[in-house]
Amino acid sequence: MQICLGFITFLKKFFFLFTLVFLSVFSVSIAVAAPKLISFQTKIYKPDGTPLEATSVQFKFSLMNPLSTCVIYSETFSNVDLSSSGGSVVLALGDPVKALRTYPTSGSMKWYDAFNNTTPTYACQTTGTFSPSFIDNRRLVMQFNDGGGSGWQTLPPMDINSVPFAMFAELAETVPASGILQGGATPGQVLKWTGTSWAASTDNSNASGVSNVSSATSYLSIANGGTTPVLTVNVGTGINTVAAGNDARITGAFQSATSLSGDLTGTLPNATIAAGAVTNSKITSMAFSKLTGVPTTLSGHGITMTSSDITTALTYTPTISQWVTNASSDITYIGGNVGIGTTAPSRTFEVDAITSGVVQRTMLMGTDGLTLGQGITPSTITINSSGNTPLAPTAVSYYDTLGGMQFNAWDGTSYIPTASMTMRVANGVSTGKIPSQIEFNTTDLGASAPTPRMVVGIRGVGINVAPNGAALDVSNPVGSNNAFTAQFSDNRALFPTWLNFINKPGSSTRFDFTESGYLYWNFFASPSVFRIAGYQSTPNTAGAPLYLLAMDAAYSATDKEGGTLFIGSGQSTGTGASNIEFQTATPQASGATANNRTTKMILLGNGNVGIGTTAPAAKLDVAGDVVGNAQVFRAYLLTSFSKGATWEKIPFNATYFNTLQGAFDTVNNRFTASRSGYYQVGVSGYSTASSATGDRYGFALLKNGSQETITGGNYSVGDTPFAPFNTIVYMNGTTDYIEIHMYSAIAATLSGGSTGYGMQWNMSYIGK
Repeated sequence: MQICLGFITFLKKFFFLFTLVFLSVFSVSIAVAAPKLISFQTKIYKPDGTPLEATSVQFKFSLMNPLSTCVIYSETFSNVDLSSSGGSVVLALGDPVKALRTYPTSGSMKWYDAFNNTTPTYACQTTGTFSPSFIDNRRLVMQFNDGGGSGWQTLPPMDINSVPFAMFAELAETVPASGILQGGATPGQVLKWTGTSWAASTDNSNASGVSNVSSATSYLSIANGGTTPVLTVNVGTGINTVAAGNDARITGAFQSATSLSGDLTGTLPNATIAAGAVTNSKITSMAFSKLTGVPTTLSGHGITMTSSDITTALTYTPTISQWVTNASSDITYIGGNVGIGTTAPSRTFEVDAITSGVVQRTMLMGTDGLTLGQGITPSTITINSSGNTPLAPTAVSYYDTLGGMQFNAWDGTSYIPTASMTMRVANGVSTGKIPSQIEFNTTDLGASAPTPRMVVGIRGVGINVAPNGAALDVSNPVGSNNAFTAQFSDNRALFPTWLNFINKPGSSTRFDFTESGYLYWNFFASPSVFRIAGYQSTPNTAGAPLYLLAMDAAYSATDKEGGTLFIGSGQSTGTGASNIEFQTATPQASGATANNRTTKMILLGNGNVGIGTTAPAAKLDVAGDVVGNAQVFRAYLLTSFSKGATWEKIPFNATYFNTLQGAFDTVNNRFTASRSGYYQVGVSGYSTASSATGDRYGFALLKNGSQETITGGNYSVGDTPFAPFNTIVYMNGTTDYIEIHMYSAIAATLSGGSTGYGMQWNMSYIGK
C-alpha cells in the first residue's frame, strides 16, 4: 500500500518547493523480501520562479519524535546532480548505496527501526531520550544545501502516520511455509508451537476451562495462547490508560512543563534552585565534619567548603544562572550585559563611576569596540612593564617590549597577524631615564607577517629605515618605485609657510619651496649655487647633459604656444651689479682636475651684451672675429641674354645659394621675402659687345611690379655697357617681391655663366 503527502512551502531567503512524499509498504511473498524504502519526491524553485538546477546539492532527512525535539535517525544524500532536471528530484530513504546514515553514528539501526513503538527508549542526537507510547507517530524533516553560499535550508516537519508502521509486517517474512501449511493433523487435533515448529496435538480445551480473554477497553493488553493468558496493564496519561503518577487526571499531580516558584524555578522536569534561595538558615543538615574550625563557635576561625560539600548537604549540584543587583548597585548582570556601578549596562561590559554627582562611563566594551573615559575626566591607559614578573620586577634593557597592539584578520581558516604597533626601550637606559621608541608594522603585498614601516625614535622618525639622528629619514623599500611626498610648515617668523630642506642642522646648504611655488637654492648662502652633476667615469664620454626647458604646447592642440623661459638676475641697489654670466670650461688634457670655467658671455644690467669680454661698451660688444652670414641668395644668368632698346626683366635663372627658405624664384626671376625688414640689393654685369655710337643705359628695381629704384648713365663710343647697382629696400615678409630690369638704347647681350663677368644679383638681410 502507498500514501502521498504533498505541500507547498516558501523559504523566505531562497526557494519555493513542491514536495511529495511517497511512503510505501510492499506486500511480499513468503520467499521474496521487499526493499524497505521511503520515496521522497520534490521540485525546487528559486525565488525568481526558475527551477533549481545546481550540479551538487546535499539533502538531509531526519526522523523525529512527535514534538520535533528529538532526532531519532538521520541520513544524508551528497552531491545530488540537479542539472537539466527542471528542479525535480526523487530520493529513496534508506537507499543502501546513495544514502549515508549520519545518526546514529554506530550500530545497525535502519530507518524503519525509528517507527518501532515497542522500543523502550531512543537516544536523541543532541541530548536526552525519547520513550514512545503505543500511539505515538513520527515526524520527517528535510533539509537541503545547494552550495550557493546560503547554507542549509529546512522544511517544516511532516507528520508520518499509520502506514510506515506496517513495515513491521516484515516479521511475517520470518515464518516459513511449514509454519503456516501443516499436513498430517487428524480430526480433533490442533497445531501447537513447540518452540521451533508447529506440531499436530490433541485439543485438550474444554467448556469449563478459560481458553480466551478479551478487554472491552485499552486498559489491558491481552496475550492469549496456551492455557495461561497474559494480561498487561497499560499505564499512561492518555485515554484508555491507567493514570500514571503525573497524569492530570490525578488531583494535585505535577505535570511535565509545570512552572515552579519559591525556592525552585523553571519548569518540570528541568527545574532548578532559584537565585538567592540557598541561605544560611536553610543549610541545616550539613554534617559538622565538613567544617574545619574549632571550637563549635566558629567566630574567628577559617571554614573550608567545596562544591561537593554543598552537594552533599543540599543534594543538588550548584550552578550560577545570573547575578542580581545588591543593595549598593555595585554589580549587575542583565540581558547578557555586565555593569559595575550601573543597574542598566548598555554594552556587554560597562564600568561607571560617579564624580561630584556626575556619572562617568569610564569603560564600555561591546561588539562596537572599546571606549575609555567617556566622561568629564581625561582617559588614560597605563601599561607597566618590567624585566621580570610583576611580583619580582627588574630593570628593563635596550629593545625590551613595553607593550603594543596586535591586529589580526581572518583568512578563511584562521586569524593571522596583519598589523601591529609596538613600544620598545631605546638605547641609553639609566636609572630614572628610559628612552623609548614606537614601531608601526604593516604586512606587504605577498608577505605573511608584518614588518616595521615607521619608527618614531628618540631624535627623529624613520620611514622604511631606522632613524639615524635626522628629524626625518625616508628610504624607499627595495624594489619600490614610489616617490617621497611631504608637506611641512616652518615655524620661523620670516617665512612661516615655506618648505625647507637642510642637509644638516646649522648648515647654510639648503633649498626652500615657497607657498607660491618658487624654489630657492641656498637662499641664505653667499654665493648661492645651483648645480646638477652628471657623473661619468667612462673615458672620452660626456657627462649627463642638463636641460633647462619651459613647458611645451599641448600635444595635438592648435594655436598653442610653448611656455616662455625667463632667466633673470636679482634686482640691484645703488651701484651693485645685476648681471647674467655664461661660463664654460675650456677642454683640458687627459687627467686634468682643475676647474677652469670662465665667463664667455655676459649680459649686464644695462642691457649690454659682451662676448669674449666682461665689460661690453655697446649693446653688442664682441672681442674677436665675427663671422656673419646675412646673405640671402646670389643669383646669376646661366647663358647670355640679348635684349633690344627697351626695359626688360633680367631672367636670373640660377643661384649659387638660396638660404632664406628658398625665397628666390628661378622660374619667375623674382625674390619674395619670408622675413620682414631691410634688404641690401646689389647687381653687376656687362655687355659682350662695345657700342659703336654711344648712348644711354640703366638698371631698375621693381617692387611689386612698380619701379622702386633706378640708376643708369651714358656710355661712349667703343665702351662696353657696365652698370654696378646697389640699393636698400624694405619688404613686409609676406607679399612683397622684387625684380631687376635693364634698359639699353642699343641692342646688347648680357654675359651669362657662374664665373667671370656674368650678370649677378646679390641679396643680404640687414634687419628691422
